Amino acid sequence: MKKKEFNWSEYYAKHSESKPAITLLTGLKYFNKKNLPFPKTSIDIGCGQGTDVAELLREGWDVIAVDKEAEAQEILMNKFSKFHGNKLITQVQKMENIIIPPITLVNASFSLPFCNPNNFSQLWTNITSSITIGGIFCGQLFGMEDGWASNKSMTFHHRKSLNDLFKDFRIHFLHEENSISNTCSGEKKNWHVFDLVAEKLK
Repeated sequence: MKKKEFNWSEYYAKHSESKPAITLLTGLKYFNKKNLPFPKTSIDIGCGQGTDVAELLREGWDVIAVDKEAEAQEILMNKFSKFHGNKLITQVQKMENIIIPPITLVNASFSLPFCNPNNFSQLWTNITSSITIGGIFCGQLFGMEDGWASNKSMTFHHRKSLNDLFKDFRIHFLHEENSISNTCSGEKKNWHVFDLVAEKLK
């Protein structure tokens, strides 16, 4: 039986009123508190319907918003038309193929686990080498006990592997969730998630 294709239109509509990710809010709070002398440049990897993009724009950041779905770009261009081409640049691209310029903040809310494990190392090197010293990573990784861990096209991590991934960072926020709740389609699933905010040190 052919696997049912995920309905992104339904997902975007269901999450149109979602709140920004706690990791992004925490990262922005840290940045504002420190009053860091860096340009407010950011990239949102897997931007979806633009919930986090809206928060970044509200805080005065320049945003490169990337998603593999063309519909996500259309939503952002309509929703943030006054920013498009100035404070906001949109790209339709798979995350493993994006080119990241030197940047202050990388936001990846629940997107990186959907990178194929064969491409994750290259993507992670791309992300970490692009963040300027003193810049911030905000996002999630999935743990090995996640209900989707048998999916060979997704990437999952052991808790101890975070030390290697963030060897050039100081982790300011780390929350591990391991609990059962529904997916957006109503299916019960075990979520094993690492919420992370980290500052680039070198």
